[in-house]
Amino acid sequence: MSRTAALGYEVLGYCGEVCSGLHDAKMSRAVPTLAQVYEDHAADFTRAAEQTDDPVFRNMLLTLALQWRLAAREEAAMRPIQPKMADGAC
Repeated sequence: MSRTAALGYEVLGYCGEVCSGLHDAKMSRAVPTLAQVYEDHAADFTRAAEQTDDPVFRNMLLTLALQWRLAAREEAAMRPIQPKMADGAC
């Protein structure tokens, strides 16, 4: 059995009934917003800070993580909120 088949119909766009062409959108990767990219950078810097023993370097990494988080917050505030699809909707 293929991995796709083992995952079930959700991967193929089956939502209890056949979706009208929207399963292709579900199958494609979602493009992250700039705010999400910034949050990912902040998380990377935070993880790096947790792994270093040098207190000066740790503080620098945490400062950079904070700057990425602030940039993410500013970016998110500039973007209009996009409506989400209802749960279970195709």
